[in-house]
Amino acid sequence: MFINKINYLRKRFFYLRKILFSNEVNFKKFWKNFEKKEKLPQELVEIINKFIASKSSSFISGWWEYNNIKDIKKLYQLGIENYGKIFFHYYTWHDWSEEEIKNTLDILNSELITEKINIFKLHNGLTRNESFKSNMLMFLLYKILKQTDEYNLLEKMEDSSFCSNGHPFINVNDKKISHDKVNSLLQLSEINRFKILKENSHILEIGAGSGRMADTILSINNKNKYVICDVPVAIYISYYRLKKRFKEKKIELAIDIDNQNDLGDCIKKNDLVFIFPHQLKFIKNKIFDLTIAISCLHEMEKKTLKFIMHNINNSSRNLYFSIWEKTDIPFSLFGTTLRSSNVNKDYFINSNWVQKVKKKAHFPSNIVQFLYAVN
Repeated sequence: MFINKINYLRKRFFYLRKILFSNEVNFKKFWKNFEKKEKLPQELVEIINKFIASKSSSFISGWWEYNNIKDIKKLYQLGIENYGKIFFHYYTWHDWSEEEIKNTLDILNSELITEKINIFKLHNGLTRNESFKSNMLMFLLYKILKQTDEYNLLEKMEDSSFCSNGHPFINVNDKKISHDKVNSLLQLSEINRFKILKENSHILEIGAGSGRMADTILSINNKNKYVICDVPVAIYISYYRLKKRFKEKKIELAIDIDNQNDLGDCIKKNDLVFIFPHQLKFIKNKIFDLTIAISCLHEMEKKTLKFIMHNINNSSRNLYFSIWEKTDIPFSLFGTTLRSSNVNKDYFINSNWVQKVKKKAHFPSNIVQFLYAVN
C-alpha cells in the first residue's frame, strides 16, 4: 500500500509539472502557435477552430489535450490517408500483462489451431516483436468471435475501410482480419443479446475514435440512423472515414448548430450526423434507441461525465459502455481516479437505470462492459 501511494504521488508530480510548466498539455496554446496548419486538411483546421471557440473546449481532459497535440503532429507528417498509423496506439495491441490476457486465454483453453494464418506478418510501423504479438492477439480474438453469431457478419465488413489507410491486418483462412473488425463484432454481440437494435434504430455514439463501430453497425444494417459526438482530432478522422465508406448516405457535419429544433431537423434529414459534446443538451425526448461509449468515459473529468450522463438520460433508451476497472486519468489537474467497482458514483449512473450487463471484456480482461436500460 505504501509503495502504491509513493508511485501515485510520483505520477501526480510528473503530470502536474507537465501541466503547469510545459506546452505538451495545452492544446489551445499549441494550436495557436502551430505554424503548419496549411499542410493539414482544410476541413480539420476549420473543425479545430470551431471546437476551440465552442463550449465543448472546456470538456476536453488533459489526457486528450496531450493526445491531440501528438496526433496533429503525426497527421502533418504522415497525411490523412495514413490515419490508421496515426491511431496505432489507440487500438493496436502489441503487448499485454497477465491480467489483461487472462480472460482471452481462459475462453480459448480447449481450442485447437486449424486455421491457415500468416502469423509472422511484419507490419509497417511495428517491430517484428510487436507485429508478432499483435498478430497473435488478432487471431485469438478471431477464435473467440467464431464462437458467436456475429462471426457470420464478417463478410459485411469492407476491407477497403477496415484493412486500409495503415490499419494492420492478417489473413485467416483467406479472410482479412483486423483488431477493429473483431473487436467491433465482439462488442456488438453483447448488445445484440438484448435485441436492442432494429432495422430503423437511432444510435448515438460518444467518443467514436476512428469510427469503426459506426462502420460496423451501418455495414450490417444500412437503415440505421447514427449520430457521432466527439472532439478533434477523432471527429475528423471518423468523418473522413465514414464519408469514404458510405458515399450513398446523407452525412452532415452539424457542429455549428446551436438549438434543439435545428439539430432535431438535421438528425431527421440525414443518415449520419457529427456533433460536439456540448450539443448533447439540444437532444431530448429519448430519440436514440442506444447510446454507445467504448473506452472513452474513463478518460473524462467528472464534470464532463456528469454532463454526458445527464444528457444520455434525456436522449436515449439504452446505454452500452466499456471502462477500465480503475483509471488514474493521465495529465488530470484534479488527480481524477475512476473505478468500475464504484460505477454508480464515479460515472454518475442514474438510480432509475437498470443494469443488464456487467461483464469483463474478452480483451483486455481489466476492461468492464456495462449495459443499462435508461429508464
